[in-house]
Amino acid sequence: MRATSAMRPAGAGTRSRFPRRPVALIAALLAVAGCATAPPARAQAGAPGGAAPAVLYVCNQNDATVSVIDTRTHQVVRVIDLQQLGFSANAKPHHVAIEPDGSFWYLTLIGDGRIVKLDRDDRVVAQVPFETPGMLALHPRADLLYVGRSMTAVNPPRRIGVIRRSDMQLEEVTDAHRVSDRVVFRAAIWITSCESV
Repeated sequence: MRATSAMRPAGAGTRSRFPRRPVALIAALLAVAGCATAPPARAQAGAPGGAAPAVLYVCNQNDATVSVIDTRTHQVVRVIDLQQLGFSANAKPHHVAIEPDGSFWYLTLIGDGRIVKLDRDDRVVAQVPFETPGMLALHPRADLLYVGRSMTAVNPPRRIGVIRRSDMQLEEVTDAHRVSDRVVFRAAIWITSCESV
């Protein structure tokens, strides 16, 4: 059975525009991706030579905020208030994934049912509705972001989300068995190599 896609033109075949991934394996990879560190995203006062520090994004579900921590000093450098960005007090930020160059970062909001793309200045660039989004994983070479379901979901859809990062087009994948194990293995190594404080 193939997943349907809102991106597929009417009358198009059943072939997906996105590479397929084994659903169970990707879900397991997303479950172990519990940290989100980023390379320098912006210059901070006090950083050696004016260089920006590497940062860690920490989701604060009860406050609808995301704290950004300098991984060198372990100090909070800023707090992003999601309500000021137009999200609800019950947004429940859950997980963050960051582009390797720090240009954009992605956030799942369980309470608001959204996947949000923000730029390095914490401005909302795009958002996609998604029922109980959970963990995120960036594909290490392709323009793809994988989205699992939160474990808080009661009877969640048995699909993962695959988003083309450049335009935030979403496809929910159920038939994901056509994939190179090598690509999934490399994604797993990349995901599990992230640092935490």
